[in-house]
Amino acid sequence: MKINYFVFLFTIITSGTLKAQISYENRVEFELKDGYTDEKIYEFGKAGFIMVSRSEKANNGDFEWKFEQFSVDLKSVKTKSIFLSNKLSLIETYRNNERIHSLFKDRKGNFKLITTDANSLIITEAIGELPKKAWVQDMSVLSDYAFFKTTIKRAPFLFSVNWKTGKKKLIPISIENVSAKKTTLMNFQVLESSSEVFVYTSALIGKRKTDIHVIRLNFRGEKEGSFNLTKNIDANIIDISASKLTDNEYIYTGTYSKNNTATSEGIFICKASRDQVAFFEMHNFLDLENFLKTQMIINEAIINEKVFEIFSLTPSDKVIVENSEGKSIGSLPV
Repeated sequence: MKINYFVFLFTIITSGTLKAQISYENRVEFELKDGYTDEKIYEFGKAGFIMVSRSEKANNGDFEWKFEQFSVDLKSVKTKSIFLSNKLSLIETYRNNERIHSLFKDRKGNFKLITTDANSLIITEAIGELPKKAWVQDMSVLSDYAFFKTTIKRAPFLFSVNWKTGKKKLIPISIENVSAKKTTLMNFQVLESSSEVFVYTSALIGKRKTDIHVIRLNFRGEKEGSFNLTKNIDANIIDISASKLTDNEYIYTGTYSKNNTATSEGIFICKASRDQVAFFEMHNFLDLENFLKTQMIINEAIINEKVFEIFSLTPSDKVIVENSEGKSIGSLPV
């Protein structure tokens, strides 16, 4: 019989000396079924959660991938299964409020993009072949399109797949007067509220200086605009995200470093209008009020994660703990 899921609900109390006290409040358990492995939990709030698992053994060269929907009181509601070749490996997964998207590929670059509706468990398959010598990672989904950060022969691209039709598109990421070898796709962001994709691209312009260019795409991957965010700014951007104010105005925030390191020194805020920088401000962490208090909150989040590791909590365990006790402020995304 397979080991049960044990979920411990606990409270962590921290102090300036980073000591933690744990108090147990409740325990919930349910039994995992024999013959399945690689269980993953995807939580959908009041709609419960979906457990995805794979059969331990292949049958006639196919693995069974099972999608089982549970209510919030851990009762099984419905189950759907698909059978995929044992040559296919799961390499990327993305979940939003409505669906789970999973990308499987084999060594030859053939792929299947499996989309599971969180309410009905209806499964949609998109089949295709990745571009030759492409390395894909970091999936995000906007509308009908899944986007992937992609590298081909050290050149940056976005690769998109329509998860309903399987239609593919390879989107070159380039900066005028900068070679592909000196161009890096840092990351990208989908903004569902405006159906836009923001591509943050680093251009090496000196031994210790890079410029960050923002490229805006619509949900079809078509270019809407671009600009140099850090022109004449003496700093390197560590991370960045965008928020939309109006049709033509955006706020960009993140962290920066004035040294050639990956360690953040402070935060920046930038307003851009019609792809022109209106203002750009930087604030060193040490100059910010409550910085030490913020650091303690972050330390608390780190302790929380260590406790999760010590007690070998599964993703579903963590979901139940955080739903009961709340998530530490320091573990929330900026």
